[in-house]
Amino acid sequence: MNAEENTFEKRLTEHLGELKWLYCELYHNDEEAFSYFTDMLRRSYDQRSDALRALDGERLANPDWYRSNHLLGMCLYTEQFAGTLKGVREKLDYLQETGVNYLHLMPLLDTVEGRSDGGYAVADFRKVQPDLGTMEDLE
Repeated sequence: MNAEENTFEKRLTEHLGELKWLYCELYHNDEEAFSYFTDMLRRSYDQRSDALRALDGERLANPDWYRSNHLLGMCLYTEQFAGTLKGVREKLDYLQETGVNYLHLMPLLDTVEGRSDGGYAVADFRKVQPDLGTMEDLE
């Protein structure tokens, strides 16, 4: 097992009980469904870039990273702020000038057809809404 796998497995093992309880409480599924879910998490982790895996390791070493006084987050609607993800990229200098170094873009992921919930009924966690851009634009 290499360092990245160890990072994933360490995090999964540490939170497995709570994760299983939350999953089963929400979906009322059995062991097989939960096993499928954890296998999906492993596959997703395997697809992460080296940069994101390195960040995972840093965050594992410093579990309170999000409490840092060096973070200034902003939550914004992609479409209203800049039209598209490429538009957001064009405004990154402005955001940096204001001190923002952590963005939460909403709603962003592909949504379920016919659902009117503001874009939060996610159909695909690996696909950006086409009118906002692509996963490559997000990266």
